[in-house]
Amino acid sequence: MNIKEICRKLSIQHFRMYSGFSYSEEKINTYQKELAVISKRLIHKADDKQYKLWLLGNIAEYSQTKLFLQQIKERSKLHYKKINYANWKMWLPNSKEEERKKVLDYFIGNSSKIKKVLKKRYEKISEVYFRYGESVLDSFLTTENLSEDIFKKIKSLGIKYKPTFKKAWKTLGVSKEYWNEYYYLGSILYKNINFHLEPKKYVKRIYKSMGFPFGKIMVDDRDRKNKFGFAYCFWPNPPYDVRVSYKPVGGFNMFETAFHEFGHAAHAVSMSPNVPFWKRFEVPSGVAETFSELFESISTNKTYLKSINAFSPELQKRIELSRAKFLTFYAANSLVKYKYWSGEIKFDEIGSEYSSLLKKFVGIEPPEDYWLFHHILSEFTIYSPSYVVADMHKNWMLKKLKNKFGREWWNSRDAGSFIKSFMAPAYDANFMLGSTI
Repeated sequence: MNIKEICRKLSIQHFRMYSGFSYSEEKINTYQKELAVISKRLIHKADDKQYKLWLLGNIAEYSQTKLFLQQIKERSKLHYKKINYANWKMWLPNSKEEERKKVLDYFIGNSSKIKKVLKKRYEKISEVYFRYGESVLDSFLTTENLSEDIFKKIKSLGIKYKPTFKKAWKTLGVSKEYWNEYYYLGSILYKNINFHLEPKKYVKRIYKSMGFPFGKIMVDDRDRKNKFGFAYCFWPNPPYDVRVSYKPVGGFNMFETAFHEFGHAAHAVSMSPNVPFWKRFEVPSGVAETFSELFESISTNKTYLKSINAFSPELQKRIELSRAKFLTFYAANSLVKYKYWSGEIKFDEIGSEYSSLLKKFVGIEPPEDYWLFHHILSEFTIYSPSYVVADMHKNWMLKKLKNKFGREWWNSRDAGSFIKSFMAPAYDANFMLGSTI
């Protein structure tokens, strides 16, 4: 198989795994190995820096696959009575405060094996990048077309939104303690908000208004056993094979999340088929998240919510808190990853540094091994800053869209064409968006 076919088949297996369909771990391992083997062969001939770094990412990903699976298995072994990491987030919204503390303390107090595996993962990743004369941080910045100054801007955003987030504790009626943390706050943010709209119908209307081909997307909105409880988008072969899946659980949280994932899908179906496959398949994360956040912003827009008879002052207040939660927590997330991959702190210092940053931006100071249970921090190498970078790109685009097409720009086909001009180049949009920050 060629590299395109391997990537396509691997993506389909991952989609099936997330969606509760039958899948093959053996095939996943085989495809990842084949992708790494081909990447090792091609990387020595790569004269394009961006292409080289994509190939290097494939090699690094395979080098730590077994360790990553071991990390997930060690985490799945933790059970406090009937609570484990798999059902923890679903249990949170109706839990009692003293129970949350006990469960989180149990997870943290029994995380030593997870920490050891994760340390080996990071060491393995570093070794691979070093072998090819690169570093994780420099590769990230090159891929995203950014400089290290981006972390100063992320820090400023976190500080800016700290006063808004302070209101969250009182508004949501919880004490400012570490066991009332990121996942718990997220689970109750829209609790008691009366919202029952099904997202697909409304997304479809927006696609039609802006000229996006909704019919080209495979939408899986069925509930089935073993299906992951959140929305996600896969694009095995954009713009031809693009898939969105979500559980129809209702509520504003799902409505907003579905808009986010359909933003990814709009991006994927708008990529030019003339762009090389690797540039369509593996878009820089700061670019990929830009369009998902752009579509998500429609679902939280006051004017839009009024137009579908879904606005309320209380919902607007919760939306503002959600944004502040995102930017304060992700300022801490981004900065701790920067400090580690830049060499400022060592692995064993990540936990204490993260706790210190959370105290600064959010006002809670969890035990130092709390970070091992944040999925983005512990499962990804350095993904956190991409969300904040995408937020900056999105804000630039929103100003352009409002100035050119009016307050209800999502009803304009010309606005759709403007957005598509950034979507079509796929990977190379990083050169278009990099100057907007």
